[in-house]
This record gives sequence, C-alpha cells and structure tokens, in this order.
Amino acid sequence: MLTCGAYIPANGEANVTFSFVPEYGGIVAFCVYTDNQIIGELPFRLDNDTLTNYDNYLENNSYLSRDGDQWYYNVVFTDRIGVRMPHWIPSDNLGLRVLYYLNDEKMKSVKEDASLKEYLAALPDSIGTGNYTFTYQMPVDVSKPGKYYFDSYIAEVMNYELISYCCDNSYSFTVDDLTGIKEIKSENGAGTVFDLQGRPLSGTPTRRGIYIQGNKKIFIR
Repeated sequence: MLTCGAYIPANGEANVTFSFVPEYGGIVAFCVYTDNQIIGELPFRLDNDTLTNYDNYLENNSYLSRDGDQWYYNVVFTDRIGVRMPHWIPSDNLGLRVLYYLNDEKMKSVKEDASLKEYLAALPDSIGTGNYTFTYQMPVDVSKPGKYYFDSYIAEVMNYELISYCCDNSYSFTVDDLTGIKEIKSENGAGTVFDLQGRPLSGTPTRRGIYIQGNKKIFIR
C-alpha cells in the first residue's frame, strides 16, 4: 500500500494529483481517509503492460553436453539474481528460437512458443533468486568435420517476420576430420570452469575433453 498526504480545507474543495509507478496489475483503489476513517474510495482496473525484451531479467546460459554417443544443445534461461520486475504480460508474439548450422548450412531450427510463454508469465513472481529456470534440449550430431554454429534466443515474430530478439546466446566450434574438435569460439558470459554437463570444476582441467571457461571453450588433448 502506498500512502500519501494532502491538506484539504474543512468545508472546502481542492484538486490533488498523485503520481505512482505500478508494480502490479489488477484492481487498484484510491482511498481518502482521515486519521480514523475512510471518507471515500475510487476503485478501477489497471491493465498490465506487455513486454517483448527480457534482457534485464533473464540470462541465457545455454551449453553443449554429451550423454554417451549423443550430443545435445541445452537451452537454459535463468532469472537474474536480486532483480525485481513489474507484472508485465509477455507479448503474444514471443517464442523460443534455436538454430543449428554446419558449414553455414541450416541443419535444424526449433520454434517453441507455449512453454516459454508460460515460463515468462510466472517470471514476475519468481525472479530474483537465480533458481527459476527454463530448459529445452535439442539433440545434435557433431560427428562430421566442419564449422558448427548454435544460437538460441527469445524472438518477437509478427506475420512470420522477426521483429526483434533478446537473451541471445551463440557459439561456434570447428571439428577437424583427424584431430576432432580443433577450435572453439564462444560468446557466452563470463564464468568459472565447467565441463560439458554443466558441472563446475574446482581447478584447471587436466583430463582430455572440452571445457567451458568464461567467454571461451577449452579443448584438452
């Protein structure tokens, strides 16, 4: 409840204006009262604004992982720690887009709308802890030589045309036909050292494999 004060002369009239920034939608009531009683109220419905850009509220921590012989591109959106947001409604035009290229040729494209909108709709009540996550897993084949590129983001699409996007995460790597993964370039955010299952390591990796560290991927032969 927001409380403001104003002096109105007894048996007189006055025009009083208050301004505020709402954090919630729904039924809002303005009440006029004295020290001990309410003398008038004005209820009205406050519609929620819609939102298309979630860069200030979500982090895209997507990564590549392996389970046996199968590789996966894991899309992970996580709420930002310590952040609050109004109860905005996600735009009906929003959806998840996941792209997979090999040698500049599109191999796979995923469009997922319903589950992402459900996640975004509950974000205002869940944001701030870093524990509210959205996940999507796409199986991929990285056995062929060439340049691989993966991208995931929240897209705003109207009439089948991309209008804007947010929370983008993309990275690429090259597979050599003799030596395996030769070079990896990442555009992920900074972080500690992780293996491809997303588990943090206590120190510098020494065993053969691929690791994630900050804005780059590390390949240990």
